Amino acid sequence: DFWWEVFLMIADGACAHSDGSIYFSDLPTGTIYRLDSGDERPVVWLADGPRISGMDFAPDNQLYAAVQGQGENQQKAIIRIDPANKSITTVASAVNPNDLVVAKNGYVYFTDTSAGAVVRVPTTANDMSRPPILARGISKPNGIALSPDHSALFVSEYGGEHLWRFQLAPSGDLRGGERFATLAKSKDRDDTGGDGMTIGRDSQLYVASHVGIQIFDNHGLPRAILPKPQDSATVSVAISDNVLFACSGDKLYRRSLGNSTTD
Repeated sequence: DFWWEVFLMIADGACAHSDGSIYFSDLPTGTIYRLDSGDERPVVWLADGPRISGMDFAPDNQLYAAVQGQGENQQKAIIRIDPANKSITTVASAVNPNDLVVAKNGYVYFTDTSAGAVVRVPTTANDMSRPPILARGISKPNGIALSPDHSALFVSEYGGEHLWRFQLAPSGDLRGGERFATLAKSKDRDDTGGDGMTIGRDSQLYVASHVGIQIFDNHGLPRAILPKPQDSATVSVAISDNVLFACSGDKLYRRSLGNSTTD
């Protein structure tokens, strides 16, 4: 059900805070919105900021973001935003991030779609240039998510048809990369468009794609496909209080998950 409309350009970067609120960006305008739990309308949380394609909160409530352009030169970066005063710190530069997650081990993991790679940078870094690549050979990696206990990392293929699963080692390294699940694709496209994803409290994966939001159980078996809320690309999803939020085109949508994934 469509529930809120504003004159956005491209909605993206949906993420949930531990207090139940949802944050998302209007990517071209550099605006971050916040929707508090129980509220009917989002409010502008940060205006005239960097152009953000992915966000996630660290355990210490600092907000990390994948930036598609900031400053006079519109440089791409990983940044940290302090919610207390909205100050912005560049964590990593000379990067090409798409989406990211922050693990409780103190690292930010992000996808580099053009390089087919997953990259890691410490949350404590300050303008770290060209942080190390941990995994390669993924077909246009896009979405990225952590298991509830942060023991596993999942990556979606935009250009291929797989979801990848890696184990997170105590050192922060990735181990045992495997093709965990197969994404459905439409008959008229060679790619699946695997995009932003999130994991629910039931450990099920919700993955935005060309055909809709695909749902997989914790064994990688497909459970359902929720139709796209509109014809425009659905690029980002987040869950809060058993409600699924989806960024699609210029709008944000929500859907109650009820007692099952197909309600």
